[in-house]
Amino acid sequence: MSKLPWLQLFPADWLSDALAGCSLGAQGLWLRMMFIMHTSERYGYLMQNGAAIPSGSIARRCGCTPEQYDALLIELDTAGVPSRTSDGVIFSRRMVRDESRRSKGRGRVEKHRTLCNADVTPHISEIRDQNTEVRKNLLLEANAAFSCEFFQVSKDQFAQYEQAYPAVPVATELSKMAQWLKANGEKKNYPRFITNWLASAHTKLLGVQVGTEVREGIRAEQRRIDANVGTWEGYK
Repeated sequence: MSKLPWLQLFPADWLSDALAGCSLGAQGLWLRMMFIMHTSERYGYLMQNGAAIPSGSIARRCGCTPEQYDALLIELDTAGVPSRTSDGVIFSRRMVRDESRRSKGRGRVEKHRTLCNADVTPHISEIRDQNTEVRKNLLLEANAAFSCEFFQVSKDQFAQYEQAYPAVPVATELSKMAQWLKANGEKKNYPRFITNWLASAHTKLLGVQVGTEVREGIRAEQRRIDANVGTWEGYK
């Protein structure tokens, strides 16, 4: 049975077809038969339970007597309006062609959906969600002191990092993190990753500074000793 609530009917074709030469009664019968074909289990065919609908049943459904039906059907057959299968099932050539075109169109739509794994027409809600996400990303980038493909650091976060790790050039270390992530892959927790990285860099830099100060102190003491070596003769 067709799911279409309407029937395609082209007045120009109807008036120029062989049907136009038939009597008004024959034209009316064919129109009623088309209505039955439209709701048939096989679109465009006068079929019921896999077989041809008996002529008496068709006559009753079309609102005429069996005698009237037989006479008008002969007139339609003479004009070449209806067609029949090898089993004697009456069908409309035009309705069968139209259904074939619709079926091919549905097939193309299904193929497109399968290939794209999505609806042919995106849902409005999906488009709205995508636009919201784009606006959110733009706002984040506008407020970011540092941004890469893996994470963003806002201006407030950047200032907090500089305050917590004064010995560290934060921007330089963030760039190093981005390069490391490109080479080694993403992390699940970026705030923890950034904090651990900066803390490690801070510790290393403080160690270098302390070591430098100690070495400078030793060198200064050595120079002082060398300058006063002449006064140490009593210790030889």
